[in-house]
This record gives sequence, C-alpha cells and structure tokens, in this order.
Amino acid sequence: MAIPEKVPIRVRIGRTVSKTLFQFLKFFPLLILSIFPVSFVLMILSASGFLEAVSRLLGRVSVFFGFRGEALIAFGCSILGNPYMALTCIEVMNFSARELVILAMMCLTAHSLIAESGYMHRTGSSFSKLLFLRLFWALASGLLLGFILPDRGILETGGQSSVLPDLESLKVFFESEKLNPLIMPWLGDTFIFMVRTALIVLGSDFLQHILLEFGLLNLASRIITPFMPILGLPSHAAYPLITGFSFEIQEGYSVIREAFESASLSEKEADLLNHHIAIDHSWITGTCLYAAAGISTVWLLLPRIILAILVVWIEKLRRFLFRRSFRVHIGD
Repeated sequence: MAIPEKVPIRVRIGRTVSKTLFQFLKFFPLLILSIFPVSFVLMILSASGFLEAVSRLLGRVSVFFGFRGEALIAFGCSILGNPYMALTCIEVMNFSARELVILAMMCLTAHSLIAESGYMHRTGSSFSKLLFLRLFWALASGLLLGFILPDRGILETGGQSSVLPDLESLKVFFESEKLNPLIMPWLGDTFIFMVRTALIVLGSDFLQHILLEFGLLNLASRIITPFMPILGLPSHAAYPLITGFSFEIQEGYSVIREAFESASLSEKEADLLNHHIAIDHSWITGTCLYAAAGISTVWLLLPRIILAILVVWIEKLRRFLFRRSFRVHIGD
C-alpha cells in the first residue's frame, strides 16, 4: 500500500518508470520464449496441412463450445502455458468475432493454472481446488457462451472428415523445401506481434505502478466498498480485491499478498476472496491484450464479473450447507 510522501511528482514518476522498466526487462525473455516457438510450430503445422487435420479431429469436441477445433489448441496453451502463448495462437489462426469472445472468456478464466494456483495457495486457498475451479468454470462459461451467442453458420467442424492427422504430411512438407520461402514473412509478422504485445505489457505495467505509487488503488477500494456485500465479500476485502483486478496474479503476487496481509483477512475470507480473483483478475493487462486482438472490452469484462460473483455466492452456499467442509492451508 502506497505511503504518502513529501516527494516531487517528477521524482515519483521517475521512480515508477524505473520500477516498470526493471520489471519489464525481467519479463521480456519469457515473452520471446512464449511467442516465437509457438508461432513457428503453428506456421509449420498450418503450411503442411497437419493443423487442418488436427482441427478436424478436435472439432468433434470444440463444436459444443461454438468454435473450430484449433481453438482448443489455444485454450490448451493458456491452461498449460501462459496467456501470451494463447494470444499467439489467436494471432496466427483466423478466428471469427464469435469464436474470439468465447475463447477469450475461457482463456482469461483459466490461464497459467499451475503457476497461479500455486501463488494463490500462499494467500489462503487449496491449490487443487482453485485449479479445478478455474478449469471447470472456463469450460462451463465456454459452453454457455457457445449456446447463447448467435451462430452465423461459420462452424462446420461437426461434419468434417474423421481422418486422423497424418504425420506423413509433415515429412512431405520438409522434403519439399517449402519452408524456406515462409521464414521471412513469418519472422516479420511474429516480430510485429511481439513488439505490439511488449508495448501493451509495458504500458499496462506503467499504469499499474502509477496507480500504486499515487494511492489510486486506495481511492478505488473506497469507491467499491459499499458494493462488496453484493459481491459476497467483506467490506475490508476491497483493497486486495482492487489489487487483484489491477494485476496479473503471477507478476503482481507480491503486491496482492501485501494487500491481503494489510486487510487482516481471516483464512475463510481470504479463500473466498481468492474465489473471486481466480475468475476475475488482470483487468488492465489482460483486457488490453485481448482488446488488441479485436474483442470488445464489454465482452472481456462483464461476463467475468458476473461469473466471479456467481462463483463466490455458490461457495458461500456450499459452506452454509456443509459447514465442516472448509479446509485450507496457507503456505509460507
């Protein structure tokens, strides 16, 4: 929590810039390793025709969510990898607006599952429970959106051939020397996407640090305090909730944990708050990244808010019905 200081604004802004750049330089190698390998593999699979065969196979499942089979590859990258891998898939593959809304909801709900569940375990929740919770609600929300959003006839995966992907297509592709002409266009497009993503992350990080440095998160927490009962959360959880809205769990863990500790939350309150943050966090970076992919901010924010409130109230009902079922361990 920011402490009022008798320091000139230009000094505080300079300090914020330094923190932002230091954090970004630590993050940048991860961004490169997330984007370039995934993009390269997808380029090869697409050019060889192997990706189309995989899409037909996955289409037997993905049709229930309202998108083509390759969208499940992006979702898999999200839950097993990180959001930047999923966004690379979205950049490379040609999804419709309807598919993007459904996929974004699923990826924003469930990404970096192992890493983020580990961090949230340290603030008072079960690792396995949060992991299952996020995965379940990501799938459930995808199914629901696939059902309620209008289908404009873009999905044809259900009637595709059931032929399994043939590795022979990859062998033929490499032997035909078709890869060389694709390298430079792929490199240029991927570099542009990486720069765009890097600038969004850098700008988001700077905004987050500005909010923290000048105490604007405190102001925001006071504004939402009267609405906390609607969310099913205690009023004194407003500040840690705002930090969860503002930061990615993994990158902003130290800030989020400090907010948890300053609020003096009980174990049950911390766990309940984690239920909300697990579903709905990273309003700044996550929203900006997916908005850059062409998705409306309304669809990026509103469904997650509604889902997070629903999850919290379901958990409160579960605790009421099964009073002795609450077990939690707080890590070091």
